[in-house]
Amino acid sequence: MPSILEYLVSMIVTWVVSRKPQVELPVSEHWLLTYNHERPHDSLGAVPPLTFLPRPSSPGPSPYRLST
Repeated sequence: MPSILEYLVSMIVTWVVSRKPQVELPVSEHWLLTYNHERPHDSLGAVPPLTFLPRPSSPGPSPYRLST
């Protein structure tokens, strides 16, 4: 037969485990949308990441031809 102390410890552990924080998907999605679409980032020149992202890292082919 378990002691009262074992019972209480078991109950506390069960309560702590059941109370662990759960991230709710809608809150996470809202935060990600705000962070990536609206919030300016200083390291990106004060623009949101998804505004900054489409910038090419290297120039594409030029539409102009060189004359020789």
